[in-house]
Amino acid sequence: MKAENLAQKEDLRDLTDIVERVRAQFETANLVHRVQFEAEFRACQDVWRHAHNTHREFVRLFPLTFGKPTPLQRGTSISAQLAFADALEAGKPFMNQTVWKAFFEFENSVIVWKDVEMIPKESTKESREEARLHLERCAEEIRKRFSELLVV
Repeated sequence: MKAENLAQKEDLRDLTDIVERVRAQFETANLVHRVQFEAEFRACQDVWRHAHNTHREFVRLFPLTFGKPTPLQRGTSISAQLAFADALEAGKPFMNQTVWKAFFEFENSVIVWKDVEMIPKESTKESREEARLHLERCAEEIRKRFSELLVV
């Protein structure tokens, strides 16, 4: 009987050790996952902020009413595009590839129209709509990405 009790205590100790190891591994994996999630989330926030600013300046650069943009408007728009491009490249290692690609396509939609003088006025509405749709796709890809992630 004493030997049986001793064997049960050893079995219980072994099981407790196994449970503690699994719990420690889970906590470590959870911590790594949370850090990765937070880095990806911050990168998306930063790139989104710059993309939104770029879109705002793009719309200001191409008003629906007739008139040429001022040199100040051009400079502000180019500065916004450069800040966005820098944020996009800086965030690339931390972002999901699909989200990054959506932002990259948005960037292409606004860079194509950098030369304001070359754009026919009748294309302004279409170019603004294309940029808006690309920006909306970025938002949708971010929403989809973070709805897929489970953070414990």
